[in-house]
Amino acid sequence: MTKGRLAVGVVVWGAVCGCSVMGFFDESPGGASRACDPGETRALDEACGLCSAGTAQQRCSPAGEWATVGCDDRVDVDGDGYANALCGELADGCCVAVRDCDDGNPDVHPEGAACATTTVACTTTCGSTGAATCTAECLPPPAAACAPPAESCNGADDDCDGAADDGFACVRNDTMSCSTSCGSIGTGRCSDACAAPAVEECGTPAESCNGADDDCDAEIDEDLPCVQGMTVDCTASCGTTGRGACTASCAVPGPAACTPPAEDCNNLVDDDCDGETDELDARQCAPGTTVACETACGSAGSGTCTDGCVPPSGAACVPPAETCNGEDDDCDGGTDEDWPCAAGSAVACTTSCGSSGTGACSAACALPGPGECVAPAETCNGLDDDCDGAPDDGFACIQGALVPCATVCSTAGYGPCSATCGFPAAVDCTASEACNGADDDCDGAPDDGFACVAGSADVACTSACGTGGSRSCTFLCALGPCLAPEICNGCDDDGDTACDDGAGICCQGVALPCTVAGCGTAGTQTCLPTCAGWTTCSAAETCNACDDDLDTVPDDDFACVRGATRTCAVATCPGTQSCVAGTCDWSACELLMEPPTVPVLLAPENGERTGSVHAPAARNTLRPAFRWQAASAACGALTYELQVDDSCTTPGFATCTFASPEVAVSAGAAPTYRPTADLPVSTSVPVGRRYYWRVRACDVGGRCGGWSAVRYLDVGRLPGDINGDGRSDVLTGAPLNDAEGMDAGRVYVFLGGIVPDAVADLVLTGEAAGDQLGLSLAEAGDINADGFADLVVGAPHNAGGGADAGRAYVHFGAAAPDPAADWVLSGAAGARMGTSVDGAGDVNGDGFADLIVGSPGPTYGRVDIFRGAAAPDTTPDTSLSGGSGPVECPPESGGFEDVWTAVGSVVAAAGHVNGDGLADVFWAVAFGGSTCVGNGGVVDGLGSSLGGPWPADAFGRAFSGVGDVNADGYGDVVIGVPQTLSDRGRAYLYRGAASLDWTADYQFDGAAAGDLLGWSVAGAGDFNGLAGTEYVVGSPGADGSGSGAGNATVWASTGLWVTLAGAAAGDAFGSAVGGDGIDVNGDGFADVLVGAPASDAAGSDSGRAYLFLGGSVADSAADLTLSGAAAGDRFGTAVDG
Repeated sequence: MTKGRLAVGVVVWGAVCGCSVMGFFDESPGGASRACDPGETRALDEACGLCSAGTAQQRCSPAGEWATVGCDDRVDVDGDGYANALCGELADGCCVAVRDCDDGNPDVHPEGAACATTTVACTTTCGSTGAATCTAECLPPPAAACAPPAESCNGADDDCDGAADDGFACVRNDTMSCSTSCGSIGTGRCSDACAAPAVEECGTPAESCNGADDDCDAEIDEDLPCVQGMTVDCTASCGTTGRGACTASCAVPGPAACTPPAEDCNNLVDDDCDGETDELDARQCAPGTTVACETACGSAGSGTCTDGCVPPSGAACVPPAETCNGEDDDCDGGTDEDWPCAAGSAVACTTSCGSSGTGACSAACALPGPGECVAPAETCNGLDDDCDGAPDDGFACIQGALVPCATVCSTAGYGPCSATCGFPAAVDCTASEACNGADDDCDGAPDDGFACVAGSADVACTSACGTGGSRSCTFLCALGPCLAPEICNGCDDDGDTACDDGAGICCQGVALPCTVAGCGTAGTQTCLPTCAGWTTCSAAETCNACDDDLDTVPDDDFACVRGATRTCAVATCPGTQSCVAGTCDWSACELLMEPPTVPVLLAPENGERTGSVHAPAARNTLRPAFRWQAASAACGALTYELQVDDSCTTPGFATCTFASPEVAVSAGAAPTYRPTADLPVSTSVPVGRRYYWRVRACDVGGRCGGWSAVRYLDVGRLPGDINGDGRSDVLTGAPLNDAEGMDAGRVYVFLGGIVPDAVADLVLTGEAAGDQLGLSLAEAGDINADGFADLVVGAPHNAGGGADAGRAYVHFGAAAPDPAADWVLSGAAGARMGTSVDGAGDVNGDGFADLIVGSPGPTYGRVDIFRGAAAPDTTPDTSLSGGSGPVECPPESGGFEDVWTAVGSVVAAAGHVNGDGLADVFWAVAFGGSTCVGNGGVVDGLGSSLGGPWPADAFGRAFSGVGDVNADGYGDVVIGVPQTLSDRGRAYLYRGAASLDWTADYQFDGAAAGDLLGWSVAGAGDFNGLAGTEYVVGSPGADGSGSGAGNATVWASTGLWVTLAGAAAGDAFGSAVGGDGIDVNGDGFADVLVGAPASDAAGSDSGRAYLFLGGSVADSAADLTLSGAAAGDRFGTAVDG
């Protein structure tokens, strides 16, 4: 785009140094013979109007001359000498009796032809349209004077008599009563002719109880319970079903009017409602009831009363359950068979001691209990039969019990009592062996089963220490321990729990803890083999620079002695090693030189968008090349490590640890790297993905310097892609469009596509007449970091904050963008905020794109930088202000005149000029003729001035960062100076560097006087696919296709690439240029936009804009032509994407 500057023919109120409406210059592209360009407007402080000296509003005629078209004194706006109704607010003498009925047209006033006395339409007191005579003041007559028309059939009160459609059969469309085809009364709609509905159009009513057919279905009262007077079933007062007459309301008769039926003897119901049920005699029963009856065996049973109202008999009478009564109750032929015994009979039973006795069955047919059961006589069975508490009493012993007896060898033993309760014989008597030196078990061997015989002599043995000893038999017939005389052998020979006691002063071989003398190490000392003393204290060797093991060598068995040092080298780099405490291993070789410095990142810049996801793989839009300044090292060659990660966050990426990088490589020795595979991106809106990267340098010694600062880039995304579909969109301003009022202005958005079209997808319109929305516009980067590119539009004459306060509107990108502004910035009265706007890039490196807005109003002059955020506010974060007083400016006629500085006339993003990672911005002041120079400068993201010295004619018209033209990693800038060299114009290219000297690296001039080369400049991105970026320069006064047709030239690092020419004389093609890396069709080549705001394609100065698609072959034919809607729109005044 034309970065932050005004284009040809745009009105800038209050220009300084006698500037014309061309902007800041006295001459207009397309010829200098006209006083002004047709359609331009201006305001002059001079007498006008009826009552006071107002400000005349003038507009340039098609002939190029100024003509007064209005006066802003509010009383007589059209200047015809007749005041409007506001004159009453002014001093006496300003009003006349007659008011101007149309103060916007000087041809319409009380004495003009349009205000002749005529009959005019008017609104009556009831709201209808009547007729009256126009007043002398051309004012609409009051309602009371408006004669109403005749009544018509329209549902309204035309003649104001309070009744609608009076004089007609009915009121149009009203609902009314009517007669149906069966004679009933229904409802229908009054016709459009105010006629009652016909029979066939009359809706029938619902059926009612009247003995007639209401709903015309040939049935009477069919939807009701019954028909009047008919005899129907009903419910009697006792609930039985009787009969009665249907009531006059077509209802079934109630209980009082319902006659009950006769009584029935067998239904358990009071049929006749006399309060009694079945009304039987004493011999009868109610059918179906359960009654007592006599069984077949004569017992009392029960059964169901028969239908004849008598009890059942015989088999129909069910017998009862058997009871203990000595009779057959259940008719099965048995007596008391269901009980344990028959009452009074003798039965077996269990006694209180559990033996089997006898007793009598009780009267309740129960067996006798233990207390009633008689015990039997005692028998030899090992039991207590007679319940006296003693088993087998009366016998010698209890059968089976063990009793004392004498064995066959006359020892005392035990045997079982016999089956006849007699004592056991000797052969049945046994004894257990005991430790007593005797043969207790009669097997011929004393104390067999024990270790030894009680009282036997000691036996020889070998002790646990291996010495010879003896052991004796204990009183338990067990052998005692083997005991021997104590000797010095490190063992307890005599079994007294003390080692070598009596054989020396210590136990042979025993070790005790101790401290090694001189080393302080914990060690041990050992009892000598003679048990006469201890060895010297020693320890295993440790890493302590001491001889712990007393072998005269410290730290032997380790690589080195703790604390020792030695020289070393890595490759050719000398260093030192030290013996590491704790391990006594040599440390890594510590080089004597400083480690590598931290690399400075060059490209991609913060927020740089690498290109379309739709581009061919050969364009590498998903494999961006990473570049950085070479680091320095004191020893040997360097290699670089690169990390690229998408898991960092915005904000907060500065401290990212790169936990899961997509790229983590040793990038080699060159300070650049391109990934070997595409970085993963989203193909859903918004396409692409944000990545973060950093680099560090490592030397031949394996030492790595610190990581660089973290930067971010948007892979697979494009500048100007407002809807996030992977293709850039086109923005064009028409600041003098009158759709919302004269010069309200419009901005048109054309969405990109494989084959882009000329139909606007989004139209933004100024709020009010004179706003001049679209005088400036720009793609603003991603202000809220949501993945969509955003748009900023200026309206410098918006009066929301006072006359010429100005506004800047920011529209956040979205999948479906709408015309409502998301962020509105308003200036103070006179500021003309929005005269120039641009996306500033990320000036503070926080991950959000920032915005720069110029407010160059007289005595105001300010540049505001607004920092991006997820939810940005309207308070500027940085402001650069100009002077508030006049400065002397020598006009061409000689002498001096006062002008006002106007900081903010031009603002623009400068890119990353000095490679510090922060975006830089440009600002400039307004200026007069070629000898009246403005001022300005470049400011980096930290607010430091990067400007000067500059050429004397370099400020105030056109400036743009143009990317990295010579592919050295630094952003370059181009400055346009259109009015130098007899208006041939000149452009300067300044190449970025870490240290700037601001000497132009390249310059070129317009071909002929009046070309105005440099009127507009912009970056063109990678327009031709060659190394570095290109840039475009506009010459709107060039005469290629006719006088003032204009042209634009695209330049590469090698020189001119292609010339783009205007279509017709006077088009001023090149008044605005734009691009900055946009790719409208997503083919991987950047595209260029050129505005021709003076084109007459749709009327005088309707304007046009042209899109030129990039490619590897130079082509000057426009690929898409966009046209203004109407004459005077100045479509193409500003362009961008």
